[in-house]
Amino acid sequence: MPGNLAMGVRQGAGVVLGMAPWNAPLILATRALATPLACGNTVILKGAELSPAAQGLIIDALDAAGFPPGVVNYLTCAPEDAPALVESLIAHPAVRRVNFTGSTPVGRIIAAPADSI
Repeated sequence: MPGNLAMGVRQGAGVVLGMAPWNAPLILATRALATPLACGNTVILKGAELSPAAQGLIIDALDAAGFPPGVVNYLTCAPEDAPALVESLIAHPAVRRVNFTGSTPVGRIIAAPADSI
């Protein structure tokens, strides 16, 4: 319609927690980082317990590219510690969005506390 304007504006949400699975560690971890960073967020990537070195390569590349400290953060843990770590990250007041790619059963577990963000 003449005289009308519709516009979408992307705004940063703050801290985004990204989690990608072990079976596609590079592409899915990159996706968990790229969109939040492009929208002006900082990101915590929780590395897959079975492929932490592969996902660490992405973090090394971003460091080499000159990303400021604290913009991209990388955490890994032992498999038995993952549930407690993820729960504490989701509960942290700084985390404003959660990005998870993985199995449906684990997704349901993560979605329950993430729903309150």
